Amino acid sequence: MASEYEKAISVKEAIDAINNRDYLLPAIQRKFVWSTYQICELFDSIMRGYPISTFMIWEITDKKIKNEYKFYEFIKSYCQRFNEENSHIQTNAGFKNFSAIIDGQQRLTSLYIGLNSTYAYKQPRVWWPSARNDKDLPPRKLYLDLLKPVGSGDDESLMYYNFRFLTDEQYKEAVKSRQHSHHHWFCLHEILRMPQIDDADDVLLEIVQPELNKRGLSENKFGAPGIL
Repeated sequence: MASEYEKAISVKEAIDAINNRDYLLPAIQRKFVWSTYQICELFDSIMRGYPISTFMIWEITDKKIKNEYKFYEFIKSYCQRFNEENSHIQTNAGFKNFSAIIDGQQRLTSLYIGLNSTYAYKQPRVWWPSARNDKDLPPRKLYLDLLKPVGSGDDESLMYYNFRFLTDEQYKEAVKSRQHSHHHWFCLHEILRMPQIDDADDVLLEIVQPELNKRGLSENKFGAPGIL
């Protein structure tokens, strides 16, 4: 039915739908264009309970539409210049029913990258390589500082939570150096590896508190929302 609101789903369910090709993109969509900073702002908004707007979805069940329209997959691992285009997926009359995302590609792709994938971009003062490689375009995962929020004056957008995209090498260096005493970086990829528990009290007791204890942050009240 047109203009009908669907029941809300979890972020985990949305990521599964992308992986299972239950969510595809129609040809009218532009490519993914958000920067790492915009992705961090999205996650900051979610952490602070701000609305991130609704998604517009086109339910595709008609065989003729599946045959005649072009659809694309979501980007699974973004790399500036070398992997910016969505892959075309051939649908036909026998293809399963799916949802085409009319509005929400940038936010859904950002959620997928932040929780499940990587974002690679050219480093300053480095020449563009002739082909994609991890040395010149290192993949970066999204991390959250569990120790403290963004310092006042450190962020012009007034973000509260300190999200940052780090390479594996940057994370290892942070752990080894004195920097780790000022920050405690938590990779958001770990969230999807945790047990799925619905009850908030059980999440606190079975997931959050043991995780804080393991990281030596049991007395740090700021860290709990990050793992939640």
